[in-house]
Amino acid sequence: MSKIAFISPDKQLFLQGKKIIRELGLDHQFDIYLARLKRGILLAKKLQNEDVDVIVCRGGTAQLIIESKVNIPVVEIPITGQDLAQVFHDSKKTTGLPHPKVALLAYKNMVNDIEVLSNILAIELTIYPLKTIEDIPSKIAKVATTDANIVVGGIKTILLAKKKGLKTHLIRSGDFSIRTAFLEAQKIALGRKIEKERAQELKALVDYSLEGIISINQERVIKVFNPTAEALLNRSAKEMLGNKIDSVLTFINVDPCLLEGQQSIGQVIQV
Repeated sequence: MSKIAFISPDKQLFLQGKKIIRELGLDHQFDIYLARLKRGILLAKKLQNEDVDVIVCRGGTAQLIIESKVNIPVVEIPITGQDLAQVFHDSKKTTGLPHPKVALLAYKNMVNDIEVLSNILAIELTIYPLKTIEDIPSKIAKVATTDANIVVGGIKTILLAKKKGLKTHLIRSGDFSIRTAFLEAQKIALGRKIEKERAQELKALVDYSLEGIISINQERVIKVFNPTAEALLNRSAKEMLGNKIDSVLTFINVDPCLLEGQQSIGQVIQV
C-alpha cells in the first residue's frame, strides 16, 4: 500500500486536511502530522526511513523541505488567486479600511501574480520576501516601523507580528487547493508503487542470475553486488555496497565506459 504523509504547519490546516482526506476515502493511505519550518524538515528526514512515498505540505514549510533535499517527492498545496483574494477581502474587514496598507511576508512559492491581484482589489501592498526562517523576525521589526495597517503571512509570521501588537491575517488554502494536492499526491504514490514493484522484479532477476553482476552509478559507487559476484570475488555485498569500485576492485577499469561511453566486452582478468 502506498503511503502519503501530510505535514501541516498549523492546526487549522491540519483539521481541514483531515476532513478532506476522510471525504476522499483516503484515511488508509495518509498519515497526518503537525509540524512547521525546522520541525517539518526534521520530520521529513525521519520519514525517509519509514517507506513514505510522497509528502504533502504548504507554504514556507514545503519550500524548506524541498530545499533540504529530502529524497521523497513533495507536493505543495498551492496558494491560489482565490486564496489571496480572500485574504485581501478579510484584511479590508479586519481594518475597516477600503484601501488598507498590507505588509505581506512570504516565501517565493507563495506570491505568484499577487501584485496584479492587489491592484485589482485596491490594496496598497508591500511584499517582504523571505528566504529562510531567520528572516522573519527582522522583517517583522521592519514592518513595525512602517504605517502598515495589517500583516499577512504564514503561521510564524502571524505569531511574531501579534507579539509586536500588529493586526494580522493568516494566509489559508481553500478546500479545492488541498483536495487537488491530495489527489496529485495519490497519483505520484501510485507511480512510485509501480516503480518499486518493477525494481523488485529486476532485483529478483539480478539476485538469481548465474552471472556475477555489479552495478555502479556515475560517481563509481557500487549500487548492486549480486550473490554470484559475492561467490566469484569472495567479497560480501555488505562490504562492497556504497564503496567506489576502483577503491575496492582495483583490477576493474571502468574509465572507457564512464568517460568515453564505450562498451568494454570480453576482457579476461586473472584474480
